[in-house]
Parts: sequence; structure tokens; C-alpha cells
Amino acid sequence: MDAADVGWGCVNGANLRSLIDLHTAESEIAQRPLPFARAQAAPLADQVRLALTQAATDEPAPGAISRVNDRVLFLVGHDTNIATLAGLLNLHWIADGRRDDTPPGGALVFELWQSREGHRQSVRVYYTTQTLEQMRTEAALTAQNPPARVPVFVPGCIGADLSCSWPDLERILISDGSK
Repeated sequence: MDAADVGWGCVNGANLRSLIDLHTAESEIAQRPLPFARAQAAPLADQVRLALTQAATDEPAPGAISRVNDRVLFLVGHDTNIATLAGLLNLHWIADGRRDDTPPGGALVFELWQSREGHRQSVRVYYTTQTLEQMRTEAALTAQNPPARVPVFVPGCIGADLSCSWPDLERILISDGSK
């Protein structure tokens, strides 16, 4: 759509970002407060914990929906699922200039890493999303035109590279209501 036709010619990029801020504020009130987040996101957080446990130990975790040898697990949901999980873990991000926005196709990514020596496992958390311009132009996402990807700090973790030791993240996932 030509930019002059967006919002009947009344919405430009700056206006749209202001409107998105309203959606984010609603999410901050309705999904992120800990009592709501715990009630809604605990089963999702538990599946994240179980999948990472299996990956870290190479052993089955009772109740996990993933298999021990899975290298990737996609848990698909809605913006509210991301917002409640972020609220449960007190996660925040700024991607494409938007704070804690959860547009279509956005994702929280948990990556399990192992040190070269094999003695230390850590988890890095990212948020990834298309930019507003990529969405507006229906741009193909490629290695040359990737979606925005930003690291997410997990409170309670102290990794200089924003990583969280696996034992620390496991403790956080359990203590924040996922078990």
C-alpha cells in the first residue's frame, strides 16, 4: 500500500509508533503483572524449562512435549503468550525502536550454549521481530534482510554477554511459578 493511503492518509510512521505504544501499555496492564503472568504463563515456562533440561542433560524430562534429541522446539502462540512469559520472567526489550512490543511473528528465543570445554552450559535469550518497514513492504526475510534480533537480559543472571548459566535460569523458571 502506498504510504499516502495508510490510515486514510492520516497515519505516518511516527503516528503508528504512538498507536503501538497504546497496545504495549495495554499489555503492560493486562498480561505482564506477576499474578496474571504466573497464572497464564506457568505452563509455557515449564515447557521451556523441560525442553532446556532435556537438551542440557540428554535425558528425558517427565512431562516434556519435546524429545531428548530435538535440536529445536517451536512453541507457537499469540502476543499475549509472549507478554505473559515476559511478565513472569521480568523480561524487557527494545526492537526496531519499540519497547516490549509483540507484533505478529515476534518470538522469544531461548538458546542453550555449551562451553568449548563442555563444563558450563548457559542460555541466551533473544527477542526477534520484523521491523515495521519490513511488515509494511512485505519484505522477504533473508540473511541479507533479517528481522530485528535483540538480546534480552534475564534478571537474576550475571553473564557479561547477557547469558544466564543454565542452573541459574532453571532456578528462575522454577521459582517464578513454572513448577
